[in-house]
Amino acid sequence: RGDSPRLNRNTLVFAAADTAKWVDLEAAVRQYLAWDSIHREEDPLNLDAFQRNQAKTKQAATNTTVDARLADTYLWILFPRQEAHSRSVDWDELRTMGDGELARRVSQRLRNDGLLHTRWNGVSLKQWLDRVPLWRGDAVSIKELASFFAQYLYLDKLRNDQVLLEAIADGLNNSMWMTETFALASAYDDATGRYHGLVHGRHQMPTLDQMLVKPEVALRQIQHDQQAQAARDRQERDQSGDTDQSDPGTAPDRDGSLPKPPPQPPLDRKTRRYFAQVRLDPEQIATETGKLSAEILQHLVGVLGASVTVTLEIEAVVPDGIPEAVRRTVDENSRTLKFEQHGFEES
Repeated sequence: RGDSPRLNRNTLVFAAADTAKWVDLEAAVRQYLAWDSIHREEDPLNLDAFQRNQAKTKQAATNTTVDARLADTYLWILFPRQEAHSRSVDWDELRTMGDGELARRVSQRLRNDGLLHTRWNGVSLKQWLDRVPLWRGDAVSIKELASFFAQYLYLDKLRNDQVLLEAIADGLNNSMWMTETFALASAYDDATGRYHGLVHGRHQMPTLDQMLVKPEVALRQIQHDQQAQAARDRQERDQSGDTDQSDPGTAPDRDGSLPKPPPQPPLDRKTRRYFAQVRLDPEQIATETGKLSAEILQHLVGVLGASVTVTLEIEAVVPDGIPEAVRRTVDENSRTLKFEQHGFEES
């Protein structure tokens, strides 16, 4: 590539040799090359049967030794890393783990450390979309999003584009999509400012030529469509009313007085507010919030003109004290998730 920088840098991972073990690997390779040369040139060397068999056995044995030394020597993983909004690139190093082929041992270590995803979920993807942010206004094309994860070193590594597509499908199938994930659209119309083919709250495998839409933007369009449909329905009902009834005017009673006006109907009292408070099991939070969304929230959000607010309150009491590592992690994640209020208390 000359002096031009590599484009998809976040797809690069290097296996590096340990200096202390390199000498042993070189010696094993030399032994193999020597016996392999003897085995291939057994006729010109005029070897007898014993020598031919010895050369073949030694070639196989030294080849096995080279394979073992390769596994012992290439035990370091090197990959570039970069903080968001930083121009400097650092190199991280890890040791391989497990057995088997080198590529398998490298990928296993990266997966265990959460640096490489072979399977992913929509909630984690949404956190990256908001954190960097990766949105391009109110939406982002999936093809562009895939290129972001291949290029930018501060993002997680994905095995391939299929991992991203499956994570999007998981997010679309989330019953709490309006707060936790996103919606999917096939296109955006600049003239009307509308997203076409909106999909949300159900399973669908996306394609690279579609786009993700911010949940609040998709919800606003959905509610606008519901209001427009309700207005059309009212107009149709008004037009289909009984128009052949004429108003002959108000005839006086026999005594010449005007009739009394009909009694006024009672005031139309409507149920306009719903409220609830429920205690959730922290070990089953994902399952229980999913049930709440499916059984309660989806019905309320679907009502025309409804304004639904969901507030989650968390309280954790640890008699022996919250470990410092846990405190730092929770504090950082609370800021990342943009909690309105959060904190710790000492006693």
